[in-house]
Amino acid sequence: MALNTKLKSFVMMMICLMILKSKDTLQCDAPTHVNRCPRNQQEWKIREKELNCQSLHQSNDSKTELLYHCVLNAEGTELIEVCAPSKKIYGSKCTEFNDGGSIIHESYISCEKFQVPCPTPYNSTKAYEYQECYDIVEKEREKRKNRTENYDYKCSCFEKWTVAAVGGVIANVLIAIIYYQKKQNNKIKNEIKIL
Repeated sequence: MALNTKLKSFVMMMICLMILKSKDTLQCDAPTHVNRCPRNQQEWKIREKELNCQSLHQSNDSKTELLYHCVLNAEGTELIEVCAPSKKIYGSKCTEFNDGGSIIHESYISCEKFQVPCPTPYNSTKAYEYQECYDIVEKEREKRKNRTENYDYKCSCFEKWTVAAVGGVIANVLIAIIYYQKKQNNKIKNEIKIL
């Protein structure tokens, strides 16, 4: 029985290692953290072409067109590139991507009093026209840099899966060890009773 548990644990570890080893081929539709968003329509068009969001639309069963976006994260602390449906942004707010809901929508950050204020409404694919929204992230980065050195906030989809996979392997190994030790203790107790 202990051999069976060891075999299961070994197979689980091998599967996790294969997943980890295939890092380069793993496709992830998750948003990507970037240091800078396009500053004008020309830069936007270049990034839009490089990301090729329309190809995702063709491989996706959804009839919703996916378009290039470079927007704030939900906390307003990072810039994110993502392929998502466009949305009208109301309330003179910056545009954000909410990772939890996987949607583009209004940020809590108001752009009403910016030098170039956001109109209400505007299309989320025009976020580059309101650069002060992006500048907020740069200010936030400076604050973080002053608080901590060498802090890397970026976490890709692959890293999240890696943590989950490694955690699963560790849990399985611990369960197997505990099971094996209990089995050995029961065996010793039975041998003592026989004597």
